[in-house]
Amino acid sequence: MTVSYAKKILKRLFFLIILMIFSLSIFLAIQNLKKIYFKELIIRKIDSQIGKKFELSNDLKQFIGNGNTDNHVLSCDPEQLQTNFKLVYMINFDCSVCIVDLIKIYNFYQELQRIHKIEFCLITEEKSDNYIRYWLDQLLKDYNLLVIRQEITYGNSNLFLLDSSNKIVMTGDMIKYPFLKAFYIKKLREAINPQLIRSKNIISLLSFKANQLTFRLSVLF
Repeated sequence: MTVSYAKKILKRLFFLIILMIFSLSIFLAIQNLKKIYFKELIIRKIDSQIGKKFELSNDLKQFIGNGNTDNHVLSCDPEQLQTNFKLVYMINFDCSVCIVDLIKIYNFYQELQRIHKIEFCLITEEKSDNYIRYWLDQLLKDYNLLVIRQEITYGNSNLFLLDSSNKIVMTGDMIKYPFLKAFYIKKLREAINPQLIRSKNIISLLSFKANQLTFRLSVLF
């Protein structure tokens, strides 16, 4: 093999490596754009639901458990649904995936509780208190929540954060889309303190004005 032939082979290999790197970069860029577009699509769907009234049935009971035989079920005044913020999860107790998700969502509810007092509500079509209590005892051990019996409407989400007027503050499946967890926290903070939204709007406006001024100065000088 001559030196010139070896150089040609090396050049071809180098060209192929560059081409592969370029193709991989294009592929990763496209995949990243798809993810961004998908997230924006989800957020737009969520935004279209925020502020809408969420109808809750008056057929509700309070389930309390602390890991012993003192677990019990209490009748509730429907007015209790008009007082606090609520994290509402629609659940089919015969669905194994829903049962597993309940543990994660209840843990998230406890995290939200550290930000502001909210109620945890389960919407279910299950009629048996004993069956519901059995699963709550198995999964949560220590709990205090409301069970609302009404027809489950299967849509884009089975999880909702409601304000005291039962208007949607945030919705979306944070188990399937983990990035939504931060949105739940953000929306709750904004709902309990609307001044945060005003402050952010002012900051955005000032930032926009500053960018405009910078652009004009760059044109002048």
